[in-house]
Amino acid sequence: MNKAVRQIACTQCGAPLALHGGHRSRGLTCGYCGALMDSQHDYQIVQRYKNEPRPDVPLKIGMQAQIKGVDFTLIGMVEYLSEDIDRWVDFCLYSPTHGYQWLTYNNGHYVFSRRVRTVPTPETVQHFSPKMRINAMDRTFLAYEQYEAKIVYVEGELTWLAKRGDTIQATEAIAPPYIFSYETSDNELEYNLGEYLPAKDVHQAFGLEPPAQTKDVHPAQPYVPNPLIQSSSLAAKYHLIVALILVLGLLLFGRGKVVFQQYFDFNDHLEKTSPVFHIDNGGDLLELKLRADVHNNWGFYNVEIYNKNNDEAVYSLAEEIAYYAGYEDGESWSEGSHSAEALFFLPAGDYYAQISGEGENAPSPNVTLTLHAGVMVSRYFIGLAGLMLLLWLWLPIRRQLYEQKRWQPILGDEDDE
Repeated sequence: MNKAVRQIACTQCGAPLALHGGHRSRGLTCGYCGALMDSQHDYQIVQRYKNEPRPDVPLKIGMQAQIKGVDFTLIGMVEYLSEDIDRWVDFCLYSPTHGYQWLTYNNGHYVFSRRVRTVPTPETVQHFSPKMRINAMDRTFLAYEQYEAKIVYVEGELTWLAKRGDTIQATEAIAPPYIFSYETSDNELEYNLGEYLPAKDVHQAFGLEPPAQTKDVHPAQPYVPNPLIQSSSLAAKYHLIVALILVLGLLLFGRGKVVFQQYFDFNDHLEKTSPVFHIDNGGDLLELKLRADVHNNWGFYNVEIYNKNNDEAVYSLAEEIAYYAGYEDGESWSEGSHSAEALFFLPAGDYYAQISGEGENAPSPNVTLTLHAGVMVSRYFIGLAGLMLLLWLWLPIRRQLYEQKRWQPILGDEDDE
């Protein structure tokens, strides 16, 4: 980096001032007395700032850094105050090989920008609305805000005579990490393309301590997912596919085979006994299902399964089945169910069932008893698929919340598109 630095004496107070910029530097503002001098007219005083407090910023004039592979020297700074009392500082950077560029500091965020000659579409924004599309530099930007700001502090070398009280009208559009802006001052329109730079990278380039983490979201700040969340979301995507295939297979082929089914008519109030049925494999999971003819009433059922060889009860089930439905206030409603299920195991052998029931209005509603063997339970895999779905959606949900936080200062509580 070029270390040669010229010096002149302030024409107002005589303080020594270093000159870091090139031949296009026009205005020089003394950091001691606030005098603004015109370098093209023998540093004649144009304006003087009195008792203006220097902005509380981490960077100082004369600091050097390599940004995007280019060596720059910080030669000047301008502080702006917008209509909503937001303050930011534009630092003027100079490189002998790449000329003048800008580093904007705002609430702990940095944007590295340069003037561009590319004319955007539209060329001017007469009727601004948030999220309107602006095409520039082979990108599509979304309009973010439009505002007026005035200069409240100047120091060092700049490419123009920046006077306190001068105003600019700006329109900014974003395509993170890029930001495109229209700036109008003194009836002159300029276009700027900026790129958001992480504060830690900027501080490292200038040899500063790492900055404190900012809590707000800059308009051009890209969403950078947590590596753990990103890897978990990616892994969950493929596990979800496997889980859904398993669930589909179990729903299609996991019902097993029907070893017994019978309809029981309780109109005669008697306890019912089923024919004998056979269980081939004692390792099979069995599902007992009761389906009752209930509608706006209930039935309570006791089911006992007996071993045919010794007439001993080996399994029992007591379940209430109730279902109610109606139409009220223009809407239909329902609650309850027509069925009840139970899972269990039995050794291989011959069995029979006894069932009794009672109802809201005796006799009990009639019921169908079905027994499946070789059942495979799908609810665990459905739960696994649900968990994988949540993990997969975790990343886009966080991204959406991040975008809502980005646009909230502009859109308020309106829904984000």
